[in-house]
Amino acid sequence: MMAGPQHFVVVLGWNCNSACPFCVRRELQRSHTGAKHEMTFEEFAAGLERYRPTLKSLALSSFGETMLNRDFPEMIRLLAVRYSHLEAVHVITNGSLMARCYSVGDLPGLLSFSIDSPFRETYEVMRPGLDFGLVMSNLRTMVQRRNHGGRRVGINMAVFDCNRGHVYPMIQFAQATGLSYVHVIAGMGFEGKDTVGPAPLPGDAVVAAQVARARKDFPSVEVISDTFDISPVNRCRMPWTSMDIAPDGQAHPCCRSLAVSYGHWVEGQPWSGDSIARLREQLGSGRIDSAEFVSCATCRWR
Repeated sequence: MMAGPQHFVVVLGWNCNSACPFCVRRELQRSHTGAKHEMTFEEFAAGLERYRPTLKSLALSSFGETMLNRDFPEMIRLLAVRYSHLEAVHVITNGSLMARCYSVGDLPGLLSFSIDSPFRETYEVMRPGLDFGLVMSNLRTMVQRRNHGGRRVGINMAVFDCNRGHVYPMIQFAQATGLSYVHVIAGMGFEGKDTVGPAPLPGDAVVAAQVARARKDFPSVEVISDTFDISPVNRCRMPWTSMDIAPDGQAHPCCRSLAVSYGHWVEGQPWSGDSIARLREQLGSGRIDSAEFVSCATCRWR
């Protein structure tokens, strides 16, 4: 076992400037005790420093919009100075607030814009409150401003019935814009499906056909479609390599397992505690206690 995690997903907060009809945020706020906490710079710095010797990469995300965290620019400055050895600093954003911190282009890793359609009308149904033109302008700006050779700019596209036929044109747009990748994600959420429709299932023929055609026609764009892939997947290695950190500092197995806490990443012993040890043992044996690790028991990646 590693002496510490190699990778973190750090969820910075809950605030958002959009009201996506498929968002899981409101449901999570009802069930998660840390729902109103925004991670501070001091908490962020203390957590990273504790695991600095083993840390190789991290991802910054949010249950809302990542860049709405008031300390986000200061966090990026810390990463650029104190953690320049990291192989990757991934950032997920809706792209509306890039002017707060263009310096994310100076770090290696994936800069993922959450854009679900290349067409204004559909985009504004799925991302109400956001300015389609501004987001697209910010996307093009970051393609031009990426100052680190390892910074890749791309799109996360959540697919529902309303944008199911937009996968091919999205990848076409990505190549024309100079993007590195499009991550085609099976949509999920607790509300608003009357607006966006149900999410297609893994193996969906309409999505699969568009992905196959786009990979042939637009070879410069990496198309990731793992949530639609019905082929066998590798067994989960997360408890041996990484932790997800919620805004209140609680460490979790992954974004699907917020009901399970390993403990606080600064004040507790999450990497060497009993909870993570049990999960490692159970994943290794293939026998998951569904009462304790309910999300893991039903996950196709285990």
